[in-house]
Amino acid sequence: MAKWLTWWALVSRRFVFANAPRVDAGDMRQRALAKLNDVDQKIGQLRQIRQGLEALVDRCPGQGAGYSTNLMNKTE
Repeated sequence: MAKWLTWWALVSRRFVFANAPRVDAGDMRQRALAKLNDVDQKIGQLRQIRQGLEALVDRCPGQGAGYSTNLMNKTE
């Protein structure tokens, strides 16, 4: 059964790629560049979130009375 599934996965993958519409290399490159730009923007946003959370951790004593929920809401 496992061999059959492996075989079927290989055959179906080859069938899909063989019958996939051809895309111009320039178009594909532009799509990849756009996606790369999206990823870079998301990484930048995540870095900002990380900096905010680091600042929160630095200010939080980790014991005693808690902070208001407004402080945590600013990080969301």
